[in-house]
Amino acid sequence: MMVTDRVPDSAPLVVRPRVGRLVAIFGPNIVISALLTLAIVVLSVLYLDLIGNVLAIGIVAQLLFYNTLLYVHLLRSTAFSGPYLAADAHRVWLRVGGLRRPRVVVLPWNAVQHVELHDVPKGVFSVRHVCLYAPSQLAEAGADRGVVRDTRAAAKATGTPFCVNIRQVHGDPAELLARLRQYAAAASVR
Repeated sequence: MMVTDRVPDSAPLVVRPRVGRLVAIFGPNIVISALLTLAIVVLSVLYLDLIGNVLAIGIVAQLLFYNTLLYVHLLRSTAFSGPYLAADAHRVWLRVGGLRRPRVVVLPWNAVQHVELHDVPKGVFSVRHVCLYAPSQLAEAGADRGVVRDTRAAAKATGTPFCVNIRQVHGDPAELLARLRQYAAAASVR
């Protein structure tokens, strides 16, 4: 197992995020937080003499500003950090996390025992993951603190840290799963 910072765009199978859908998810939060921050700052400047507790208003404005930055950062890290997954005949690249910069795990296909689609319940919804079960690589994944930190929730929910959330990707999940299983089967024959 190797850890890199980029999923290659040139592999035969590349799974990219749906940027439009992610913007539709994070965009309203960004706009509302930014407008509320701007409104609070403008109103506090205009009515400074009428407002008794300027400190509380300043703290609220600062928290809303940080909330805006958080959603912008989440949008950047999920939608604009490259593909989620790539595969060729020899290996598979999985973007497993990393908020500041992407963290990508590279697994050889001969280490992957099986590939499955796993639905993880999240309240009333469920999030679909493609999971690769590679028990021989778990010790190496556990040795890398960054991989452990970025994959803790997925490992707890699915039993393996090698999962990619495919809720916001292009293409049919069943077709993606079939192609990944085809690569895994071809590697097990060799």
